[in-house]
Amino acid sequence: MRPVSRIAAVAVLFAAPAVSQAGFVNYGGTLAVTDPTFNRPVTTTALSGVGTNVFFDVQPFFVDTTGSYQLEVLTAVIGPSFPNDSFLALYVGSFNPAAPLANAVAVDDDGGVGALSLITTNLTANTQYFLVTTTFDNGDTGTYTNQIRSNPITAAGQPTLGLLPAPPTAAVPEPASLALLGTGAVGLLVRARRRSRAAA
Repeated sequence: MRPVSRIAAVAVLFAAPAVSQAGFVNYGGTLAVTDPTFNRPVTTTALSGVGTNVFFDVQPFFVDTTGSYQLEVLTAVIGPSFPNDSFLALYVGSFNPAAPLANAVAVDDDGGVGALSLITTNLTANTQYFLVTTTFDNGDTGTYTNQIRSNPITAAGQPTLGLLPAPPTAAVPEPASLALLGTGAVGLLVRARRRSRAAA
């Protein structure tokens, strides 16, 4: 089992031991032949003609402060086709591998060191994001370490791995509670009538 969350169209599997400090969080994973595949995007509006069936990992995350952030593959041992050639795709709201352009907000192939990926983008506080880590070419596998950080790293803003907590919901009285409330109201009404009769 890999330490990175996987999200198919509707299922979410959690894991993710991570290193988190003020302003950044690191996490790692493995792209393996047992992972799901998808046709990765090449831009936010077009699918790749090369990476048509690449293995991928998905990491849900959110940030506590609106601002600039960087999402980077720090290290990767990926092959055999293109040595250490990672690819990142960022999604907002949801990610569906069957519709890889839907909700895509940023992608990157080689914006980092060498063939590693780096996305610099603005993120909104308390919004659900999904970072997809994959490879340039079909059939490539290997390990990687990613970092999500505020930009610059000393700026305010803390990324958190996982899904946003559910908002608190207002308590709804149970039917039995409503019945007791009704019974109490009837009892008070009967008592008031008795008092008015006794006074007359």
